[in-house]
Amino acid sequence: SIVTDQLRPYLPGLFSLTVAAYPAHAMHIQSGALAVVDVLCETASLTASLVWYLHERKVIMHMLDDLKELSGFESEEDLGMDLEGGDGGMHSMHSGAQRGDGDGGKTRRDSELVQGLEAEARGAWVAATKAIVLLVTSSCRHSPALLGDLEQSNGYVLMTHLLCRSTGANVAVLLDQVLKLVSVQPSRGGRGSTGANLRNPVAGGGGSGG
Repeated sequence: SIVTDQLRPYLPGLFSLTVAAYPAHAMHIQSGALAVVDVLCETASLTASLVWYLHERKVIMHMLDDLKELSGFESEEDLGMDLEGGDGGMHSMHSGAQRGDGDGGKTRRDSELVQGLEAEARGAWVAATKAIVLLVTSSCRHSPALLGDLEQSNGYVLMTHLLCRSTGANVAVLLDQVLKLVSVQPSRGGRGSTGANLRNPVAGGGGSGG
């Protein structure tokens, strides 16, 4: 739509707001950004050219990186250790919650980002996952490019980690999001098609291309 095209330069920033870590007093920013993303995706405002723009800007990859940081995992190695039953991942999660004690006399409430298990308890993991799933599944009406970006960035591994470490009602919500993701039917190509193998729908024609 015309409105969405006008907002295009601001969309990467909007999506980043849904997966960022915030101090406790500012977590309403994430929920507000998620509400906007929900409207954007559910009203079919995404277009093929916009999906390709988000693919070229590596928006999904950046969102997954931010979600990894929000969940308290600092590297792919941490994720692997966690899924294998080691304690490396948990160490990273707890160290994120403990960071900054005695930081110049500032209180955690005022200065520290909510990450790791505390972010999980406050629903931040769920909100961030919802934003990613909304964007990917909505974009599949036009192209599997963003789904391919998620696969290339080990998004399924990260979401498996989130499920393993979530508690209470958050487990059911995250499972629902993962099911939506794995059951989506892209408009072109199979689930194995990555964004790198697709043609730009704006620049490319209808042929097979070379």
